[in-house]
Amino acid sequence: MQWLRKFMYEMKGTHTPTNEWCMTFELSLQNGALHWNRQLPRKTKRTWKLLSDAFVKYYCSKFTQSAKARYYSAKREDKEHVCDYLNRLNGYARNAGVQFENGGREAKDHVDHFLDTCDDRGLEGRLYHAPVKDINDLEEMINDILRSRERKTAREPSVRRHRSQDDDRRRETGRTRVRGAVSVANDVTETMVDAGNDATSPRTGRGLPW
Repeated sequence: MQWLRKFMYEMKGTHTPTNEWCMTFELSLQNGALHWNRQLPRKTKRTWKLLSDAFVKYYCSKFTQSAKARYYSAKREDKEHVCDYLNRLNGYARNAGVQFENGGREAKDHVDHFLDTCDDRGLEGRLYHAPVKDINDLEEMINDILRSRERKTAREPSVRRHRSQDDDRRRETGRTRVRGAVSVANDVTETMVDAGNDATSPRTGRGLPW
């Protein structure tokens, strides 16, 4: 928090608009903080109020925790994109000195920690027993799964539309058949009535003597 106050004090002396502080702020970051900044939404990175609030929430609200405690207690927040959470957890890991980027036991433990805390059972089920070598492997697999989900979601409206059209065609065919059956039944009924009338009507003989 003290570092942020010092930064703001120095920037106020430049008399530049606050949103222009964002670029200078990013250039002042190092290591895990730089990775944290890169994963922020574009609007947050360009709006000083949003950026400073995010920094305070991420670094200052848990200043009493050690870097390792913050890493091991991390959980994905509500509505946080899974890739954003992975980047955030990676930043925590770097600050905690977890060597996860070059494979090995710590990398596997880091992947397991992410899957346990990402709150995405579908993702966890598909990746938990996958042979993930390192964090780059994990990122590629996650992106593949998310792209597959997006394609499936994009196809669903089209499938529903085709099913609806098929249902409409079947209903129309059914109505046509019913109308045809009713028409045939009416024709048969009329024929039978005409035949009955012929049978009961008086007949006039031709050439009879009476």
